[in-house]
Amino acid sequence: MARGFNTKLLHATSQKKDAHSAIQFPIYATSAYGFDTAEDIAGAFQNTRPAFAYSRSGNPTVDFFETRVKSITGANQVVAFSSGMAAITATVFTLCQAGDNVIISPKMFGNSVLLFTDTLKSLGLEVRLADFTQLDRVAAKIDARTRMLFFEVLNNPFLEIVDLEKLKSLAAEKQVMLCADTTLTPPNIFDAAQWGIHISIVSSTKYFSDGGVSVGGLVIDHGTFDWTAIPHLQALATQYGKNAFAFKLRKEILRNTGACLSPFNAFLQSIGLETMSLRFDRMNDNAFQLAQWLQKHPAVKKVSYPMLPDSPYYESCQRYLQGKAGGLLTFELESQSRCFAVMNRLKVIKRATNLSDNRSLIIHPLSTIYADFPTELLKEINLSERLIRLSVGIEEIEDLIDDLAQALQG
Repeated sequence: MARGFNTKLLHATSQKKDAHSAIQFPIYATSAYGFDTAEDIAGAFQNTRPAFAYSRSGNPTVDFFETRVKSITGANQVVAFSSGMAAITATVFTLCQAGDNVIISPKMFGNSVLLFTDTLKSLGLEVRLADFTQLDRVAAKIDARTRMLFFEVLNNPFLEIVDLEKLKSLAAEKQVMLCADTTLTPPNIFDAAQWGIHISIVSSTKYFSDGGVSVGGLVIDHGTFDWTAIPHLQALATQYGKNAFAFKLRKEILRNTGACLSPFNAFLQSIGLETMSLRFDRMNDNAFQLAQWLQKHPAVKKVSYPMLPDSPYYESCQRYLQGKAGGLLTFELESQSRCFAVMNRLKVIKRATNLSDNRSLIIHPLSTIYADFPTELLKEINLSERLIRLSVGIEEIEDLIDDLAQALQG
């Protein structure tokens, strides 16, 4: 009998039974592991004997967190990292060599874009920008050295949803790997593999973490891409098949860069997963009610939230996200100075970055997250100085409305 999302999550089992049969998998706060023989430790290093050798490349608590994520995504492989940015970087290092190119959406979280256009570009990667809501422009930039298409399913802070069905067809036609940041569309509402996404990248700092208490990232390999299409992965693909990408990702990139998730953060995020769908539903309901309320307020010029019937992404939200858009919304006021004044009057909603905290958080994206964007790139993404991003928490909706009402009144 098929089990539901939360049942699969709560009853996922570790590779080895805990010595004391703990119901909540414990924290293994250790860097190294002992072996009975020299042959045993040699086998662990040579991949002939599955075992943990050093926590930089593998740890039981982290492994259990990865196992839980596999149980709710149906993924082929999951590899955890110290942050979402580390997960993106490791994915590129696994897929690309100098002279290769990637096509990315410029309308993503600011640091994700700058990672490509500044840091990775300086290492010899060609970065091509294209608006993923206009797939003809994406298609025109694909060539034989394109290693991946990278975008956010629900992009932050623009709250656009691309036509995933057409994007899936394009990636299949061009035989190019489709990589998506699915942070804002967690697996309780979005089946990435169903819509042709080969690799999902998640900032587990967000919905997975229980209330913004830890930082982490995940690379989720759905096991659906033919890795022989990547020249430098062909030998591994011959040896490891659909596990070629994950093998290189873990055994080379994670180990050599040291961007490992700590067992403490893995423990916190594993616990956070247990209540993720409950928290998500509360944030989703609060955000929908706030979006409806903001639309009616005379001081608010525009509200963006895909669950609103007049949103250009309403139908996509219904089709791809089970009609749920989560806890992030944006609204615009008459000027940047007005945005700052309203934010400064808030008493419940916190002025802070991050998303999907249990508390509601507010930020002015242009002056913060996108402060380092060059002028040309700012023009391309058309981010308004009048826009405010609100990550809605799990407080009582009446308190959030009251707080916004008094702030907008001044």
